[in-house]
Amino acid sequence: MVRAAVQSYRERMRAFAGMGNLDVWYTRFDMDELRQQFAPMLSAGQRDRLAHTEKQARAHDTLQVFDKLTHVSS
Repeated sequence: MVRAAVQSYRERMRAFAGMGNLDVWYTRFDMDELRQQFAPMLSAGQRDRLAHTEKQARAHDTLQVFDKLTHVSS
């Protein structure tokens, strides 16, 4: 699982290197595909932690980041 994750990371970083900042910013991954691929390798506890982490990640969206990175000026 770690090797697959590292390989995926390398491939994505290689792809990101040729992309513009906004293209990278708006890149998404398919959590359903990721879960389907790795769930059989995880224990019940690890699957629970993954579900909890996913729930936390979904609570943070780009609008929250937008507020942190910008300010209104007149």
